[in-house]
Amino acid sequence: MNKLLRSVLAVAGAAVLAMPVAAQAPPEMRACWVSRFNWTRDTPEATRERIVSIMENLKANNFNAVLFQVRGECNTLYPSPYEPWGPQFNWTDPGWDPVAFAIEQARANGLEFHAYFNTHTLTAVVPPPETTPQHPYNLHGPESPDSWVIHDRAGNPVASTDSYTWLSPSNPHASAWTRKALMHLVETYDVDGVHFDRIRTPAAGYSFDVRSVERFEGDGNPMGGEWGDFMRDAITQDLRRIYGAIALRKPHVKITAAPFGICRREPGGYQGTGTQSYYSWYQDSFGWMEQHVVDAIFPMIYWRIGSAHPFEVLLADFLKYTGGRHVYAGIHAGRDPIAQIAETRRQGAPGSTIWSYGSGDFSTYLAGPYSEPAPVPAMPWKENPTVAIVAGTVTSAHGVPLLDAWVRVGDNPATFLSGADGFYTVLDLSPGTHTIRVEKPEFGEATREVTVAAGDVLEVNLQLPEGQKAEMPITPSMKLIDDLIRLAATDATVLRPEYVAESLKRRTEDAQRYSLFHRALRSGQEADRLELLRAIELQFIHDPKTSALDLLDPELRDKFRGFAWDPADYPGGPEGPNENVAIEMVEALRTVLPERRANTGPDPAVRRAEATEEVWQYMENQWVEVPDQTNWKLNRHAVESFVAMRDQARREGVELIIRSGHRTRARAEAGAAAAGNPYAVASFSSHSLGLAIDFQMSHGDLQFAEITTRPMAQVVRMRESPVHKWLFVRARDFGWYAYMHEPWHWEYNPPGFRQVFWADFPGGAPADPEPEPAEAPAAASSN
Repeated sequence: MNKLLRSVLAVAGAAVLAMPVAAQAPPEMRACWVSRFNWTRDTPEATRERIVSIMENLKANNFNAVLFQVRGECNTLYPSPYEPWGPQFNWTDPGWDPVAFAIEQARANGLEFHAYFNTHTLTAVVPPPETTPQHPYNLHGPESPDSWVIHDRAGNPVASTDSYTWLSPSNPHASAWTRKALMHLVETYDVDGVHFDRIRTPAAGYSFDVRSVERFEGDGNPMGGEWGDFMRDAITQDLRRIYGAIALRKPHVKITAAPFGICRREPGGYQGTGTQSYYSWYQDSFGWMEQHVVDAIFPMIYWRIGSAHPFEVLLADFLKYTGGRHVYAGIHAGRDPIAQIAETRRQGAPGSTIWSYGSGDFSTYLAGPYSEPAPVPAMPWKENPTVAIVAGTVTSAHGVPLLDAWVRVGDNPATFLSGADGFYTVLDLSPGTHTIRVEKPEFGEATREVTVAAGDVLEVNLQLPEGQKAEMPITPSMKLIDDLIRLAATDATVLRPEYVAESLKRRTEDAQRYSLFHRALRSGQEADRLELLRAIELQFIHDPKTSALDLLDPELRDKFRGFAWDPADYPGGPEGPNENVAIEMVEALRTVLPERRANTGPDPAVRRAEATEEVWQYMENQWVEVPDQTNWKLNRHAVESFVAMRDQARREGVELIIRSGHRTRARAEAGAAAAGNPYAVASFSSHSLGLAIDFQMSHGDLQFAEITTRPMAQVVRMRESPVHKWLFVRARDFGWYAYMHEPWHWEYNPPGFRQVFWADFPGGAPADPEPEPAEAPAAASSN
């Protein structure tokens, strides 16, 4: 190089060094959720303008990533060969690709683009009967013989709850479908990440669909866990397979999720009230990070600092369980986000995200914590990995994909399951040679040696030598046990299948059960199986160690029975310090036995607005004395049912004694006026209709005080009473339903009873006033 050129370069270099460098903050995730409702508009032009405005506004205020929703409920906002366009585009191809345009605009503004994707919501609005492609709801909705939706404990599909029709996380075909739809998105678009929301169930007690129950009882539950363990593992296994599928195609793509802001209460951490998503929604968000099935989570901690659910305490909980991955705090824009961003920095979290675009003034971030731009934090495990990934498909000797094959590494007991399409994934293999073992009882076993280096993502397909290991024969006794457990998963009983299974294992301990078991074994008749199931129910009812709360999943059972209730907590009363937990218990019990109030809900026997003078007279004229308990009267239909129910209970060793029954209008109104606790009585109640009974809960050695509204600790103990357990198991057969806040209070209101109640009223039932809204729990916070 000549001297002149060297001199020119030296001068140029000095000039560059002398130029001012723009100030930049340390790496920090500064993301914003942009929901499908934030960015879609009525016309293509308006939608494009909105997308441009969003991306430019985020850049101008020094955000560096956007979580942009592309899929809501098994319908898309981009062209897909598998799912139709969403209702935001009238279920029709708009003639352009909004997601491609949004990615282009994000790139132009220096933003990472994460495709925000709902995983377990099938629909919010029932789609047209014909869409292109056909919507999964039309193929696998609640009415389909191959339904993918969540099922209740009785095995019935749930058409709608918590604003959506939900996919069952443990239905393997629904899970494989979701991964297939996602992989089309990943392979088609240049996304920086995929981001999952609604990755859960809407409540505990789901999903008892046939496929899920079969998997729980069989190969899909290799560790033999309880129902909650099985459901949580189903979601985690799905995430692991998604991670492997994406790694095989685009290993740089980041995989993140938005779990609820309360995972579970751990020693030394958050001890307040509120839904724990680990138990209620089967989200093991701590485990997701520790098992490395996600690269980061954005927990929705939508409460203020120092509130009843303190933002700072909940964030600290998530930061204890990172597994070396990232936690980005999910912050609600309307709840002091500036202070919460400062708190995330104080705790050393690598960033946050704001819910949602259009909420709040973004210039406050620019004037405060985002005054300088910042790069997105690096993920060393993706950029310079030290471990390897192996993924592939398990098939039979004939090439048929196998569901729930058990894949293990060496002698490690950790089991990775194959999906409905046979796909499996093993993460975090250290460099070296490993033995991959695969097993499925009726197809045999196989091993494969694989050698991996750091950063490898290997596709290893495994084939089982069908016929090497014969299918295990089912003995007649095992088949009967299997039949009983399946029967327990229907509406034949409210007992949990696991309780039935455990009782059958111990059948030799009870002569009656043993005799009934062998009778059912010899006859093979449904009636004999049902009689055996009834005997198991009676065992449950009279066992002093059991409670009606044992009808819930073990996590919820233990939570409510062992909860440290405050003396100020009253059922249905003023809000106590643990009222949220009491409501959660009520809602959980309603999944086992529905609640039908005779004067509330969508189909009451009598509505408050109908209670005219004439109607009051009609109701009181319907009262009849209760035989053998003449202090009390009930509606004539309720009396007939109660006597039949009482006689059956006596035959099964339970006395149903009335402690309170009918209530005259004058007494009800006087009680309502005089009560120190106005929640204890009401001037218009099911007692006034002659359709309610308060039962004596004392039974044998189990004694309770006089019936009244009392602290929750007592209410929980009452659920151990054989009276309450008998009613919970049998009362619905006679038309009686629980008021879940009060174990002693039961109401007669069988389906269709309204018409029966008004049959003799002159002129028929009164004209319907405006319907009273059904009581419903507050919607859970979620995006």
